[in-house]
Amino acid sequence: MKLNNSFDRLLKFICITVIVIGVFYRVTNLGFKFYWGDEVRTSMRISGYTEEQVVKTSYTGNVLAFAQLQHYHYPHEERSISNTLSALAHHPEHPPLYYLSARIWVQFWMQWFEDSIAVTRSLSAFFSVLAIPCVFWLCRELFASPRVAWITTALIAISPLHILYAHEARQYSLWTLTTLFSSAVLIRSIRVCSVKSWGIYSISIAMGLYSHLFFTFVSIAHGIYIWGTEGVHRSKVVVSYLVSSAIGWLLFSPWIFIILTKASRTSEAIDEGESSVEVSFLIYRWLRNLNRVFFDSNLGNLNFILALFVVYALYILIRETPKMVWLLVLAIVGTNALALMIPDVLFGSRRSAGLRYLFAAYTGIQIAVGYLFSTKLQSLKVWQQQAWRVIFILFLTVGTVAGAIDLQKEVTWNKSDDKAKFYIPAAENIDRSTDPLLITAADPVQVLTLSYRVKPETKFQLLPDDKIQTIPKDRSIFLFNPSERLKQKIENLANGTLELVENRKDELKLWKLDR
Repeated sequence: MKLNNSFDRLLKFICITVIVIGVFYRVTNLGFKFYWGDEVRTSMRISGYTEEQVVKTSYTGNVLAFAQLQHYHYPHEERSISNTLSALAHHPEHPPLYYLSARIWVQFWMQWFEDSIAVTRSLSAFFSVLAIPCVFWLCRELFASPRVAWITTALIAISPLHILYAHEARQYSLWTLTTLFSSAVLIRSIRVCSVKSWGIYSISIAMGLYSHLFFTFVSIAHGIYIWGTEGVHRSKVVVSYLVSSAIGWLLFSPWIFIILTKASRTSEAIDEGESSVEVSFLIYRWLRNLNRVFFDSNLGNLNFILALFVVYALYILIRETPKMVWLLVLAIVGTNALALMIPDVLFGSRRSAGLRYLFAAYTGIQIAVGYLFSTKLQSLKVWQQQAWRVIFILFLTVGTVAGAIDLQKEVTWNKSDDKAKFYIPAAENIDRSTDPLLITAADPVQVLTLSYRVKPETKFQLLPDDKIQTIPKDRSIFLFNPSERLKQKIENLANGTLELVENRKDELKLWKLDR
């Protein structure tokens, strides 16, 4: 399958064009999209604060200028990198590699750029761009085929899933990068079997584990691959793999110790994502999420056809490639997917319904689909070639259009649309007023999410335990998520009434004081 004819040259040109577009999408409009709660937590932690520390330092009842909350938006000299590490250790379910990298990255670029949102997100975009040559390298190592490499790289470059999370100040693009990089290094290490290559593999395992705890599934997949291809006999490859993998895990052991010492916090984080759901709901979400990977469109029941297409791609991969090829892809897909799906089906939980927890599985699926297209585009029958070319161009076209549409959306499906529909109009209400003061005792993540939206003239009064003594007479007063007791206090102190101006399912409320 060499690129030696006119069609292959055209195919390569199309793939390169799509890859360039995918890179452009990743680095465009980084500061435009809604900055939601999970990203606010990222900014808070890389700045060296936990929620508890924000409450301790700012929930004093004093009136704060907008600039005083900027301490939690991006790193500054008052909080060192050790404070960031301490804040991360308080949430050990999120390993520190992405967040420590983000602190260094943001501190550097904020010297030239003022948009803290765009700067913070640009690291995820950078990792997502790096993943593109990594998938090309992995496919070249695994398939020894330029055609498979170009097609798969184009599919991942234009994938709505990868573009979407390139605009997210979270660790998912780094997890994707380490999954692809470590897998490529593994295949190369098996081929060349040098001390240097296996040493790099050790580092890649450690990097993957420090990027996301679910990289554990990728590491297990690599073990399954070695066992399935090399057997249990003590060959040079098996010994080198075991030693290298052990070194990688040993390098991760300090964070394992932190996880064990903070076991209650890790358990709480796991429980936060749990809720009882029916199997029918899980199936619907699994099918819909497959659509998000390739099309990001609403196909309804037709998503089942896409699922059948993916199953067919995996079948062709297993049937037409040697075990040394298909087992790695299948192991990566299976370990990540089944480790989440099986408990969900058995216990009614919903972890597998979250697309962001299955990045490794979806990336493996895209590799299988890339191989499917590479084989079908050179079918013996002309009409089959033409049909598959149309399908391939359809995949690329829909991905390209979906990416262009997504760039224009301030609120995308992964940013809790109903919550965004509160924060955006709530901030607009505040911005229309003169000299606004926001009074609240609400959760600090909620307060900081709103603070990203309001104008710099806004003042904040963050209350400890609803305690307040006086109400300024010359300001526009707003209350965010107040208790009934605080509402009563405000009305009595100001001799006025409160008007509900924004409400989201009785969970998020903004009140304005009329006097």
